[in-house]
Amino acid sequence: MKPRIIYKNFILSISFGNFLKGNGGTDLAISEQMKIFNDKGISYVQIAPIKPGNDIYSKLYTIVLDGHFYGIDTLNGIIRLLIFNNDHILVSVFINHLNKWRFNDLINILNSTGEVPIYYFLHDFYTICQNGNFLRNGNEFCGFEKPSKKKCSGCVFYNQTTITKYKSIFLMYYKRLHFVAPSEFVKNAWLITYPEYNSKITVIPHQVPISNNNIFPSIEETVNIAYVGALRPYKGSKVWEVFQKLCVTRNLPYNLFCLSKDSSHAENVKNIKVNVTQNNPCAMVDALKKNNIAIVFLCSACPETYSYTYQEAHAANAFVITLRDSGNIAYQVEKNSNGKVLDNTQQILDYFSDVHKVVTDLKEFQNRGKLGPFTFETNKEMLNLPLGEHKYKDENIKSKWHLSYYLIEKLYRIKNNI
Repeated sequence: MKPRIIYKNFILSISFGNFLKGNGGTDLAISEQMKIFNDKGISYVQIAPIKPGNDIYSKLYTIVLDGHFYGIDTLNGIIRLLIFNNDHILVSVFINHLNKWRFNDLINILNSTGEVPIYYFLHDFYTICQNGNFLRNGNEFCGFEKPSKKKCSGCVFYNQTTITKYKSIFLMYYKRLHFVAPSEFVKNAWLITYPEYNSKITVIPHQVPISNNNIFPSIEETVNIAYVGALRPYKGSKVWEVFQKLCVTRNLPYNLFCLSKDSSHAENVKNIKVNVTQNNPCAMVDALKKNNIAIVFLCSACPETYSYTYQEAHAANAFVITLRDSGNIAYQVEKNSNGKVLDNTQQILDYFSDVHKVVTDLKEFQNRGKLGPFTFETNKEMLNLPLGEHKYKDENIKSKWHLSYYLIEKLYRIKNNI
């Protein structure tokens, strides 16, 4: 039996993929949104395109009702689904991401939602550049300046129409539209391109700290240093590789760890498998504490908009090493005085080569006794966002269902084990 919308009031959430099958930060944030509002007695309907393009797949969208996969349908089919549930009331639209979306489809679905508030959650900088991480040709951070021919010439991601399209959508729904940033850093960076929305953006971090962790990692015998999170170049894995090779050539007295779902192939790195899930959100914090990690290596090549890994390091009272270009990680390290913000790879190598300096900094940090939180819990501040009311009417919305759609949904269920 197909799942139904559970509660009378519901939120329509728009994103780039089925969050039940994703494991990225945006998927986690969507899951948290759903739980917060479900606990408040508000249902959560999430839709996402299967793929971009102009073929038959691009016309179809996945539908998740309150954490249960409903199926696949066309946009008109989704609107008909909402009409069929006409005893339910739409209270808001959450836009979590528009990657893969065709703008005409977006306009059609938004035009069906009456006058309820629309909240656009800024999980990255995709509204500014097709590379949502500001990486020139996917490699190097290019800065927060507004995209232009002068700045972006030679970059494969430069598209003059990107900002134009988003600005047209923002203007079309200006009265209903509000923006939500996960950090002050994102708000400030995003407003460089969209200063006209300064009065329409608010900051709601994903998490809030709970209590204090009174225990610091021991550094009496040795210093344990860990790379934390996915082993990806844009997350700092290349810098980590250079550093771990330095430890071998200089015979530096550090114990190196990799706390990740991935594995490092370096002989001088101990791999600890860690998988943070919705059912085990504290897995990384627990692993950091258990392995006595004194320094966490978070040198993202791109500006992180939030960084769950930073929060995990903070909760473990670890000293964080990061780069100036690592976004909210650098912002938080300087705010909380719990690490070192360096400018480039060479500065990182020079810093760790001076073992006495590293140990001294660690002792000073721990002696200050500025404790991290014992843990974090989901921030429920978004419950304060104003909501509206829109009841779908039984309008004559035509939706053609082809046998091929049924086959596509069948294959999708098999592929994704749903």
